[in-house]
Amino acid sequence: MDINLRIDNELLKRGGHSEKDVKMVLGVALYNNKVASTGKIAEILDIDRRSFLEDMGKYGGILFNETPEEFREGNKNAAKFVK
Repeated sequence: MDINLRIDNELLKRGGHSEKDVKMVLGVALYNNKVASTGKIAEILDIDRRSFLEDMGKYGGILFNETPEEFREGNKNAAKFVK
């Protein structure tokens, strides 16, 4: 499924937000609700996993919300993108 959002830049600016803020809020919500791993969410947001992990706390993310197996799987998937 593809979801396209059109949010007027002026609306974001008035609230002091950016496109990254919107993406991170959605990504953190997916993670906190155990919809996807951090690696998969980073892929969806088109950012690297490390950046997502470093910034997610600013957006209400709970870093160690994964089971050990989910964490290992996320690392395995992230390794595919490391050159």
